[in-house]
Amino acid sequence: MSSRIHGLFIVMVIALLGLLAIVVVQDIIQSQMNNRPMSYSVINLIKLAIAGVLGAIAGYLAKQDKSTDEED
Repeated sequence: MSSRIHGLFIVMVIALLGLLAIVVVQDIIQSQMNNRPMSYSVINLIKLAIAGVLGAIAGYLAKQDKSTDEED
């Protein structure tokens, strides 16, 4: 299955998750330094980013499955 996934797509997903991790870690550090809870907007960002990444992966894999069915 991994041979069907394009390398650029993998790099894009890893870069997006890396940027998300930087934002989340920065917010956790700031909330610990200021004795306040995590920002609701960052939690919402995490939820939306995970949904977006899963949607992109599902769409890419669905496209790949359809193209292999047409070749047979």
